[in-house]
Amino acid sequence: SGDKSWSIRIGTGGNIYSHYAPDMWGETLPPQRHGTKENGKGKAPWVDEVYQSVAVNTKLNQINREYDHPQYCEGDPTLPENNPGYGKCKKMYVHQAGGYTLDPPFTDERPFYSPSLASRCEGNTCTFAGWGTSAHLATPFTSSIIYFNRYTNCGDGIIEHTQVIHNMADPLDPASTGEGGLNVDYDFFNVPWAGVRPSNLPYALEPDGATDSISFDAPNNVDFLYQCRFGGTNIYGDPGHDSKPSSQPAWRGMSEDLKNTGGYTTFVEYGLLVNETAPFEMPCRDNGGPTCFEDKGQCMASSCTDEQVQSGAFTRMQLKVAPDSSPGCTEHAPKYDNTYNKYAVLQCNMRDTGFGKNTGFVSDDVFTCTPWVLLKFVNTVTGEALDVPYVRHFSWSPNDRIVYFGVNEMDTTTAIDMVNGMFDNTGNPDELLIDVRTFHGAIDAVPANYNPSNLKAFTYVYGRGEDFDGPGSIGGRVQRRVGTTETLPHTRDYSVFTVRWFAFGARLPPGQTFNFRIYNFVGDLDSATEKADELLPGVFSTDIDPEQWSPRKVDVYQSGNYFASVAASSAGGDTTECEERTAVCSGTSTPTVRHIPHFYITCGESTYFGKNPYYFAPSFGAEYPAHGTADNPVRSYVCDGQDTSIRPTWKLMGFFPVEDLGCASLETAKYDESFFECSATEPPTETPTTTPSDPPTASPTTTSTTSAPSNPPTASPILTGTTPAPFDPPTASPMIAITTPAPSNEPIRNQSPPMPTEAPVNPGRGNPPNTATAKPSRKHTPALALSTKAKKSKKAKHKKGPSFGPKPASAKADKSNKSEKNSKDEKLTVRTRVHVAAVVWSD
Repeated sequence: SGDKSWSIRIGTGGNIYSHYAPDMWGETLPPQRHGTKENGKGKAPWVDEVYQSVAVNTKLNQINREYDHPQYCEGDPTLPENNPGYGKCKKMYVHQAGGYTLDPPFTDERPFYSPSLASRCEGNTCTFAGWGTSAHLATPFTSSIIYFNRYTNCGDGIIEHTQVIHNMADPLDPASTGEGGLNVDYDFFNVPWAGVRPSNLPYALEPDGATDSISFDAPNNVDFLYQCRFGGTNIYGDPGHDSKPSSQPAWRGMSEDLKNTGGYTTFVEYGLLVNETAPFEMPCRDNGGPTCFEDKGQCMASSCTDEQVQSGAFTRMQLKVAPDSSPGCTEHAPKYDNTYNKYAVLQCNMRDTGFGKNTGFVSDDVFTCTPWVLLKFVNTVTGEALDVPYVRHFSWSPNDRIVYFGVNEMDTTTAIDMVNGMFDNTGNPDELLIDVRTFHGAIDAVPANYNPSNLKAFTYVYGRGEDFDGPGSIGGRVQRRVGTTETLPHTRDYSVFTVRWFAFGARLPPGQTFNFRIYNFVGDLDSATEKADELLPGVFSTDIDPEQWSPRKVDVYQSGNYFASVAASSAGGDTTECEERTAVCSGTSTPTVRHIPHFYITCGESTYFGKNPYYFAPSFGAEYPAHGTADNPVRSYVCDGQDTSIRPTWKLMGFFPVEDLGCASLETAKYDESFFECSATEPPTETPTTTPSDPPTASPTTTSTTSAPSNPPTASPILTGTTPAPFDPPTASPMIAITTPAPSNEPIRNQSPPMPTEAPVNPGRGNPPNTATAKPSRKHTPALALSTKAKKSKKAKHKKGPSFGPKPASAKADKSNKSEKNSKDEKLTVRTRVHVAAVVWSD
């Protein structure tokens, strides 16, 4: 009834793995059913088909037959595949979400998700920092990428998403300067890599270039995108071999520069009529050569024309049940397991003899570009229609009448009874003809009450790329890309949406930061264009040099073998206090010149404070940020010399001078603020201020959290209700207790676009912004995800610059935990709770 409520679930890397619209279609993002480790396909639970950022070093990511750096290859890819020396090079993708479960015994039973470095929720905004992880484990590559992500509830179903990618490597490190920065430069980015599940949102629409609006009222005039097979385009954007049926006209959707788009893509629920699908073409027997009895493998054609049939050159197959007969369906094989769904696969007598070998959907890629199209077997007498998601063979042997196909039913007995009953022709002296039709094809008439305006839609707003093109711009090429990943129709439930920044000019060298703000929202299809137009001016991107930040000071104090890290209370602040102690070393809350991140890392009882995030990893023959080799991989997720059940944890403590000896002296000290009484202070001004302080900055402040999984894991990743008493000592969970206040019912405030001044790290006991007297608790609250409800926000214009609402008036916990949501349960042998928080808002 117009309720634009939504909830999101956040992984440890700060990525969204679930977007749930309870009063619309339910779950927006794809399901995470990826088989099991036994069949070798359970490699990417909540790692790939999520909403995340990705960074790539294309010089190291040797694709196809490149062989420039053999140390990263397991053989020579230039040799023929049957040559004993043939091998592939390791892929280099740094995921925000985590790595594939392909490195036994370290990740097969327990996936490694990108570590949480820091997180913070305040008002209508939550911000997360995570250390990017190479996706293809085991990997020879280190990662110098930190992903910062801020999600702001703007009301009216809108989420403002600010993506910040920082290359934390030291620019003067030999690994950064050697070979033209080969080791640590990144030059291809997905911002974000995301998508939808087409079983809920099958249509993708974009505005017409001439009108800048979306047409959808008339089935013959819908501004839709073909969603053809995703893959084949190489890293530089050349067309490659992305597949589409040859019968389809020239299509838009796979790859398009943002400057040629309307700046947004809308995915729509079922109910939209799109008259753009040709009728299904049945296979034919070629009567001009050997008969199918003589050569069943060479006598068939995938289709034929009416003229060829009339001339007798071809015979088109017609499905039918013989007079006074049943289809006689039986089980063809155990349930067809295509990794994502399971169907009962039947063999039924539904055609004439004399037809040869046909492969059905397996090789024809029928309807790959139109995920909303359904194939049905229709009883021409009763009109009953059977959904057929998979045809293995329309025919195989000329000596029988068998058709092999799957139905949307997992129980084989139920499936057999359903099909035999639907097409039973016993007692009828005539053949029962069965039509093979496409649902949604050849629309003869629009229903009288057809009104697609109220259909629900999910929209990505990414802009037209103005900040990437022209004088003084970021440079590079930025594209929107849409496509399906289906291996068979209606199987892998995932339509990809991504914005990618690449090509000449797209570069993130050591010390550099990239910032890109976009939006997504839920609502009626009728309002999608108007709302997207309001949001487009708020899309903003920039790159940030180290000297452009205006950070707060971070001081580290020591007491015996313990230390605390304290940040100044506001951006630009440079004063802290800690029991009249003198700081051992001082840094900043943001990247600055020759300042790099320092981490507090634990491996069981062992601890480390310093600049090497791989301190406890097994040796890989080099020093970070340099890489290992294919034979000597990099395993950040292993505590060298300890049991595989023990994983490291990381905290981002701040950015400190590269060669600070004071910080280096704390390498083995333990981080424990309970030994200190410290505070962040600023000297008072001589006269009271009469105007508000500076507007919020583009990169928020966060507080550090722990990042290792809890032990033992719980069965459910989401808790709702009242916050329990904190554990003491603190847990090792990567989650924080978040009381997410509801957004205000006032319009959001907008500022002109300032240069970002504050990085999302607020280490230690420093006070958060605008709470100068509040002292944080010394105890860590256990993992808990709270949810909120909010009143409907007034519509607001969006301009460039950060937008924040005032503090909300009320909040209450969401008691729901519907099974339709993407959630990490025990079915996938996931042994750890890896989400950070569930954030729920409604309008």
